[in-house]
Order: sequence, then C-alpha cells, then structure tokens
Amino acid sequence: MDATTDAGAQSGNGTAVPLTAPYLGSGSKRRSKIAAISVILVIILVAVVFVAVIRPPTRTAAPYIPPTLMQRSNILFGVPAAPAQYEYYNASSAGSSPTYVAQYGFSFLQPFLQGNSVVPSNTTIPVPQQYSNITSPLAVALYVQAAPSHAAAISNYTAGTKIIESTFPNAAETSASVSNMSAVFSYSAYGLNTYTMLFVSNNYYVVINTFGTQHLSESYLMNIASHISSLVSSAAS
Repeated sequence: MDATTDAGAQSGNGTAVPLTAPYLGSGSKRRSKIAAISVILVIILVAVVFVAVIRPPTRTAAPYIPPTLMQRSNILFGVPAAPAQYEYYNASSAGSSPTYVAQYGFSFLQPFLQGNSVVPSNTTIPVPQQYSNITSPLAVALYVQAAPSHAAAISNYTAGTKIIESTFPNAAETSASVSNMSAVFSYSAYGLNTYTMLFVSNNYYVVINTFGTQHLSESYLMNIASHISSLVSSAAS
C-alpha cells in the first residue's frame, strides 16, 4: 500500500495505514479523492462528489483558504504545550476546491508523522513517561477544504462521517454545537485516544483531530474547533 491508498481502505482491523497526508487528485471532471492520511492524521476526506442542488452556493467569489487558518497559533489554539510541538506536515492545493492540511506533534512522534512509510494498524505508539498523564493533545491535525458550494461541502461531510464510521466501527459519535452541521467521534487508534470533529460552515468543510493519552480532554478539540469555526465564518461573510 502506498501513499495514495484510498481512505476507505484504512482500517482498524488489520489494514496498514500510510503516514502521508491527503492528496488531491486531478482529472477533467475534478472528481478528487482524498486518500490515506497519516497514522496520526485520521482526517478522512472523501471522494469529492458534487451533488446537484441541496441549497444554492453561499458565495459567488472563487473559493479560497483564509491565511489565518494556516497559522500555527490558530491550529493549536488553547493547547498549552503548543510551543513544544513541531509542524510535521503542511500542504495546500489550489483549483476549484482549495485545500489546506497541517499536523503538529511532539518530537517523539516524528517517526510516525513524517515520511512515506507505512505503519501497521496493530502498532502501539509508545508515549514517553513525561507525557503519560497530560490531558492536552500530543498531536493536532487540521484539514480545511473550500468547496465550490455549500452543497459540495455537505456532500464531503457526509462522506467523511461514513468513512470514519466504517474505519472505526467502535467509535462513539456525538453532536457538537460548533456549527449547524457537525459531529465528534471518539475512538482509539495506535494506542492513542483520539477525538475527531467534522463540520461544515458555509462552503467550508473542516476536519480537526486531537490525539493524546488516556487522559486526553475533549475540551481542547472543542476549543480549537470553535476558534477555527469563527475564523471560517469571518472569511465567508
């Protein structure tokens, strides 16, 4: 399995998961697949399929990723150990559906967050003793897509939730108040506790992951998501 493995093939039941972040496919119909994410980045976006009409596009201008969403201080908003976390992935793409992906983590996660190797799904990532009791994230990952329309963002959100549900069938799903379309999943991956939020705001589709110890608090995910949502709303207004 290489770095372009389809996200739907990722599995917590025996399939190895690539470490690389999503790529954006190309083609005349722009039916892009966002495939295999990193072991830490279980950001899972989608085959982008543009549905006909759910509601009219909320913007007439060309979609874009607001520069503020790419800033470290906003991605790691409210994370007390932010200064000690390294940026292990940062990528963006242009076109009709611009995207931005970033992931941050402590130095001991470098072998898992950086590079193109494949980590078997039965791997348990060892956490150094000094981090074993902290409640804040060991790693944070962000995926943002500026879709051409609100309908396209909804389509991707729906696909993303289904992929998580099939990849992590034991994940617990709850609603969130970050936007009128959002969901939070909690599950274990590679021995780490994980919280993933997906939400739609206007024509933006956002996925945020926090990974940590058994003591990881969901509040950090909620704070980051609320902050990112406010930035997205400002950009879309």
